[in-house]
Amino acid sequence: MRDKDICEETVLKNKIEPDFLDKPTCTDIVKEINRERKGSFYTPKIWVELSQKYIADVLGEDWQDEYYVWDCAAGTGNLLTGLTNKYNIWASTLDKADVDVMHDRIENGANLLDDHVFQFDFLNDGFEKLPKGLQKIINKDNHNVKRHR
Repeated sequence: MRDKDICEETVLKNKIEPDFLDKPTCTDIVKEINRERKGSFYTPKIWVELSQKYIADVLGEDWQDEYYVWDCAAGTGNLLTGLTNKYNIWASTLDKADVDVMHDRIENGANLLDDHVFQFDFLNDGFEKLPKGLQKIINKDNHNVKRHR
């Protein structure tokens, strides 16, 4: 289906004025509607920074060396920006395109490891699809692992 067809269908379904089709933003709006339907949202930088501050306030300044982070709905990895211990960071997302974006970001200096970024549907995939390194962490006898509740 062409972008123009998608735009026309979106205009009809959402009762948007037909002359809107001629505006250059129609395709962008359709893409945004599709992202929203999939539950895909961009995390603003201020929320990224605040989330990391709150975690440090609760777990301590060295939390990144003491805990593993698996963002199982990472999208393009924005929420992981600013984390420093790439060996303890894992990122998965539903869309292969988002995985590709994260791998491109790694090539351009993002502090992630290629083999820690992968496609995974956390609602439907089994843990056997996880990278072996993450499986070991999850299945490890955790009697010496700190847990915070």
